[in-house]
Amino acid sequence: MRSVLNRLKRRKLGQWSIGYLAAAFVAVQVMDGVSGPLEMSLAAQQRVLFLLVVGFFLTLVLAWYHGEQGRQQVAGAEIGLIAGLLAFAGIGLVVIGPANLEDGATSSAAETPVGKGTDLTMGVLPLADLSSDPEEQYFAQGLTSEIHSKLARLEGLQLVPRTSTLRFADDGRDLREIGSELGVRFLLTGGVYRAGDEVRIDVQVSDVSTGFDVWSDQFRGTFDDVFDFQSATALAIADSLGLTLTAAQVEAIRARYTDSAEAYDAYLHGWAMLESFHVRLDVPEQRLETARDYFERAITLEPEFAPAVAGLSMVEGYYVFHGVDRSDERLERSLELARRALEMEPLLPEAHAALGDALYLQSATDQAIESYQEAVRLDEENAVAWCHLANAGNAVDDHQTAEAAARRAIRLYPTYYWSHTVLGDALVAQGRGDEAIEAYQNAMRLNPDARGPYFDIAEIHLEREDWEAALAVYERARERFVTTGLLLSIGVVSAAAGEIDRAAEALEEAFERGGSVERVERSSFADVVLGSDRLSALLDRYR
Repeated sequence: MRSVLNRLKRRKLGQWSIGYLAAAFVAVQVMDGVSGPLEMSLAAQQRVLFLLVVGFFLTLVLAWYHGEQGRQQVAGAEIGLIAGLLAFAGIGLVVIGPANLEDGATSSAAETPVGKGTDLTMGVLPLADLSSDPEEQYFAQGLTSEIHSKLARLEGLQLVPRTSTLRFADDGRDLREIGSELGVRFLLTGGVYRAGDEVRIDVQVSDVSTGFDVWSDQFRGTFDDVFDFQSATALAIADSLGLTLTAAQVEAIRARYTDSAEAYDAYLHGWAMLESFHVRLDVPEQRLETARDYFERAITLEPEFAPAVAGLSMVEGYYVFHGVDRSDERLERSLELARRALEMEPLLPEAHAALGDALYLQSATDQAIESYQEAVRLDEENAVAWCHLANAGNAVDDHQTAEAAARRAIRLYPTYYWSHTVLGDALVAQGRGDEAIEAYQNAMRLNPDARGPYFDIAEIHLEREDWEAALAVYERARERFVTTGLLLSIGVVSAAAGEIDRAAEALEEAFERGGSVERVERSSFADVVLGSDRLSALLDRYR
């Protein structure tokens, strides 16, 4: 043992090792400092680290044979060890893969593309917002949508609808589990950081069948450069998957509606707010004003920005739909903006959907249906357009078509609560009350503060004269909100159930809140209420 230690000391393995490790540490620090400015990809950094590890063992070999004042001659064993280490390094570099520089971003992909004939199915998961400012979340949402839209233009790649992946935001489950649930082989994941004009984006495509990344990309730059990054991402992914694109397809991927980064940023702000309205349909006037301001700013900066014009049309329609402003001027502006967007981009699905909304609000339901049908023909993944098509179908008593459209919307966007409500309406009209209750309950689960589904379920029970079941639903609603309409409903149904004390309590509270006695007298329960001396006297007191 002592002889071995003496031999190691003579050959200076310790000094050589310490010297090499010190140099390697300096190299790693330098790499860490320049990787950002030089846009050095993750794969390139991995290759450097791998070579440094191999270099350490190569240093030990050289020290063993030449550390003792360089006296030893080159031997066959030394050559064999060095050759083995170099071969190992070469294999390792192939496994890690090369790094490519394109359009201001760095990327790495497998040496051999996945290739045609394989399962080219992919889900684009919501990019994580890595900023500390919650106000920047809109950017990650918008970037996810734009990347998905460009990937959708890749012929040969099958994407699951973007709205189907929204529920996986901040999901900590293993990618293999998520991929299995979505039924895809590949998943695109990543994160976005933005501070002022500085933007950092990391994305990767993982093969869930193996758990390995087949492509990764890092972007470091300014917001003005994001346009190029979006196109470069789609093209790089196409290359890594072995897809061959025509010149027309490449041009379509690189196409953009505006060259103004400022207009694009305002549009992303407005569209994120518009999509938040779809989630809960909770649209206070202040938020409508903010969304409108963003779209108007985008249009001021870029007057021919068709998606922003379509978005503004939808916002104007929301003023009417939610009763904030039902003026004729608001209706006409919504219609005019939708038509203007279509003049700019006749094949823009959002413009056709906006036109459908404007026509529906003007009671031109048949024309609205035609516009919604064109919207979903151009974009079969437009869950909101499918839902609005279903709602319009119910309005013209085409309930079977409405049911099919609502179910399509739910498959595309399972968490869009209004699709479940519209499905319930279609099922009620077909006499399928139990199925309708299930649909309304799904809507309540997704949006417990939505009021409509409570009354819809109660109405089904009232049709069956199941007063207690209806009252149970009303009381559940009362835990979430209290309105004069809800109190009046509890009052008259309690009277029908023979619970006069409960009826009197609810009706008195409703009248104290400004509820209408005439509304009770016009209800189908008026005879029951007026047949009670106590309740009749209560109505007289507040008449």
